[in-house]
Amino acid sequence: MVIAAADVGETLTNFPVMINIDSSTGSGPDDLSSVFSEFDADEDRQRIAITNNTGTELYVEIEKWSQSSSVGWLWFKADNISSSAATSFWLYYDNAHAVNTTYIGDINSVAGANVWDSNFLLVNHMAGSSYSTSYDSTSNNNDFTSDSGAPTYQQNGSIGYGIRLNSAASQYLIGPTISFNTIPASIEV
Repeated sequence: MVIAAADVGETLTNFPVMINIDSSTGSGPDDLSSVFSEFDADEDRQRIAITNNTGTELYVEIEKWSQSSSVGWLWFKADNISSSAATSFWLYYDNAHAVNTTYIGDINSVAGANVWDSNFLLVNHMAGSSYSTSYDSTSNNNDFTSDSGAPTYQQNGSIGYGIRLNSAASQYLIGPTISFNTIPASIEV
């Protein structure tokens, strides 16, 4: 996987990058769906690794993995993305490899949370089927605590899932542990 310098405004460090693995991944006609031919079931999704160009393994959060649909949504913590030269990352996969829970994790896992540094107060991929299964991906555990107005979960979004708020009364609430009062923050939807 290559990130072109022209696509990067300034050098980035410890930056989350999304990879959509399917039959037409990337900015060209690359087909990464062969990763699914290597595996037998969804449980094999942690038999992967992503490294930088020196071979250092990077943290990965699996937002979605469907063996039957040959679709995977991964976020990895890019240690450095250059604005002056192309930056390469490598995806390894092997069904015979041991499960890699040190660097590869699902939403709400220790490995997955390591993708998001302390600058992220809350990251919710909205992948849960209800508020009680829509987890904060960071180590802050700012999970949804309730909803009202019957929002519809797991709706297709621009990237990943979204939550449809069906009326003016629709909402989902985050517990009292999150505070935006102490630092400048932005909310992106």
